[in-house]
Amino acid sequence: MPSSCWFSNVRSAVAPGDWDRLRKMTYRRPGYRCEACGAPRDPDARRWLEAHERWSYPRETSSGRMIQKLTRLVALCTPCHQATHFGHAQIQGREQSALEHLCHVNGWTRQQAWEHVEAAFAKWQRRSEYVWELDMSMLTSVGVTITPHPRPGSARPTPRPHSTS
Repeated sequence: MPSSCWFSNVRSAVAPGDWDRLRKMTYRRPGYRCEACGAPRDPDARRWLEAHERWSYPRETSSGRMIQKLTRLVALCTPCHQATHFGHAQIQGREQSALEHLCHVNGWTRQQAWEHVEAAFAKWQRRSEYVWELDMSMLTSVGVTITPHPRPGSARPTPRPHSTS
């Protein structure tokens, strides 16, 4: 997610009742399993299901605005969600477990996982050069009301890609 959209998400932009309904629908759709690795919720293993937002980043609009559009909510288990937000995992000191999960789920070597992470960081850096506006019309089209979420004055620490040299 580009840095201009940090701290903005569906959960903070909708009423608690709407969020509860959306996330439960998201978990139910794949049969209460992770849509990335297929794992079920397992409280004993501290593996939950979490609703993750998928966004598209269309090119600049004719009006010159950059739009980040919500395209789907997916159910991810805790380890898959952590790996998906790799920069956040780094900040929380969970880089190694996120990397191991990426390797396990994708059948990758550590080198392949790091190459993927570095490519993702490069894409994040390119996207973060712009200020993006959020388009959550996918939700408003089904009657969910969006409340603008104020952004805090300071940003989180910037995660860094792993150096392979």
